[in-house]
Amino acid sequence: AVFPNATIQLYFGHRYGLIGSNGSGKTTLMNAFAAGEIELPKCVDYYHLKHEVEASDTKTALEAVLESDTEKKMLDDELEKLTSSDDTTDETVQRLEEIYERLDELDADTAEVRAARILLGLGFDKAMQNRCTGSFSGGWRMRISLASALFQNPTLLLLDEPTNHLDIEAVVWLEGYLKNFKKILFMVSHSQDFMNGVCTNIALMQQGRLEYFTGNYDTFVQAKW
Repeated sequence: AVFPNATIQLYFGHRYGLIGSNGSGKTTLMNAFAAGEIELPKCVDYYHLKHEVEASDTKTALEAVLESDTEKKMLDDELEKLTSSDDTTDETVQRLEEIYERLDELDADTAEVRAARILLGLGFDKAMQNRCTGSFSGGWRMRISLASALFQNPTLLLLDEPTNHLDIEAVVWLEGYLKNFKKILFMVSHSQDFMNGVCTNIALMQQGRLEYFTGNYDTFVQAKW
């Protein structure tokens, strides 16, 4: 195990701020999640924001966000294959119903609107959304990756210093967005103000162990000291 003495307890609807001294293993723990070294229930999909989006001379910022939703693409491909076949067995009909239901959950018809809204919140006006990703600096491509993470809306969202590369307007927008995140957020942030605005819980890492506190960063400080 990466942290043999650590117990990971994450609950749906909670937003955790992971804190600890430098070298305590915060980034290692995040990477362990992303690498699948920490076993999660099969029903839990996750996204770890780590790298900026690839620089491309043909793919726009908006297209990069839309294409990041690999589940929707797989469902669309499967739907096309099933509807173009003559298979009318009960299993196929049931699978079609499942696909339509899941696409409805993903708001497939409004995907482009949602992606554009997220990009706008992170500082991309319409003209910028239609520019190729290769025309942006690394910091702006990191914003596109952040937009992709939010767009996918995974069960477990892993963010390591999400406010890096953001200006104050984008930070304020992101704080408002994340404090309404309904699934599980697990993040590292150097900003105490940001954690105060977003987190429902604090996870303190020290000596290979995690200790949990209810409330935001200020509440944690009062409880600990």
